Amino acid sequence: MRRFGWILLGVLSSPTWAADLQTTNLEIEVWGESAIRVARADVVHEMRTLGYRPVDQSGGRVLFLPPPDTRWQGRVWLESDGELRFVRPLLTWRGLEEASWIDREPMPTFSTDRPPLVGQTGWVVWPSMKLLRPSWSRVRVTLEPWLETYRSVMARTALEESLQALPDRLDRLWAMGEPMDGSGRVVPESERRGALLDYGAALPATPEGLKARRLVEAWLEENLAETEHALTAEERQAVEALR
Repeated sequence: MRRFGWILLGVLSSPTWAADLQTTNLEIEVWGESAIRVARADVVHEMRTLGYRPVDQSGGRVLFLPPPDTRWQGRVWLESDGELRFVRPLLTWRGLEEASWIDREPMPTFSTDRPPLVGQTGWVVWPSMKLLRPSWSRVRVTLEPWLETYRSVMARTALEESLQALPDRLDRLWAMGEPMDGSGRVVPESERRGALLDYGAALPATPEGLKARRLVEAWLEENLAETEHALTAEERQAVEALR
């Protein structure tokens, strides 16, 4: 999100663009693998500002270790869907005499509602969820704007890629009977025209669905208009009504 702003700053600050923006509704859409990487890097940067250190960034996921002075908070995963998953170890082996991150306030007995005490060694039961939830909540609230951008870029990328692939899928349905729902059932040649029309009619009346519907209409016009399979007047009216 931060880097997108720097990229656009020089363009949007020019006199010509400034004049155009006064009379134009401008919507900037960012998507693609590069945009996903930038959005994920922004999330990683914000986690670093909170003291978390990324140690694994493979497979579209990122594993963060907590700040050294709050290790009891546990590790955090940034999942491939843009969600944070907090990991709380139930037991861990520690020699804690020299651990500077331990709460040094004297306590008569160990409580799972506080971090471990200095001098405790061996198997340690980590803090309870009562203690952890406020800490995890603060991380979620701080990261949410960056996570929202990350998820939005991924969703937009998935949509655009599916739209780009749609004409090829229509080709395969018409030429080979490959169904649009991916069921694997070969559509008989006599049913393929109807399957094309049914697919277009079933698309939702959302901005994304309307984009896909326009692609279907363009495909029908390009491939069937001058053939015996061209739309009838009634079918064209039905298409117009859906639009």
